[in-house]
Amino acid sequence: MAGELIALARRGKGQAPPPWVVFEALTDPFGQQRQWFDLQSTESAPEVLDSHRPSRVVWSSIWSDRPDLRIEFTIETNGSGSALT
Repeated sequence: MAGELIALARRGKGQAPPPWVVFEALTDPFGQQRQWFDLQSTESAPEVLDSHRPSRVVWSSIWSDRPDLRIEFTIETNGSGSALT
């Protein structure tokens, strides 16, 4: 099917901040408040393609040799923090 997404990998990790903080960090990874994303030599800055506050962010590929890939983050409440997949 054209346009069907196939997951190549899936990982999850707990985060201490609440979902809205994780969402803000993912939608502005190079922001002055919480700059956390360190691009490697083979990577390029992602573009936010889609988002639904505070539970979902989709990035364009960060790999110039694989521009067709997308990175999708799902953010859920996990106690006082977040579960990021």
